[in-house]
Amino acid sequence: MLIIFLMLLGGIAIGFFGKKIEFIRFIGAKMSLTVMLMLFAFGLSIGSDDTIIADMSKLGLAAITISSLSVLGSVIAAWAINRFFVRHKCRSRK
Repeated sequence: MLIIFLMLLGGIAIGFFGKKIEFIRFIGAKMSLTVMLMLFAFGLSIGSDDTIIADMSKLGLAAITISSLSVLGSVIAAWAINRFFVRHKCRSRK
């Protein structure tokens, strides 16, 4: 895990300081395609694993629960930040 974190930090540093290098801008432009290919490969590995497919009903329920609670928590946090920390300008109607 440490290696993954260090690679991420190294990539951030190189990307930050190398913004004008053409190769780095080329990689940034192709990032969506790369992520889609990685997700496709991940789907292939999940689809070929009989254990995961057999437990899909349990895993699916857990995934729906976790994602729903994550969205709910994000909505509550956004509401609280907007309510307590963002200053709103009062508009008076004439």
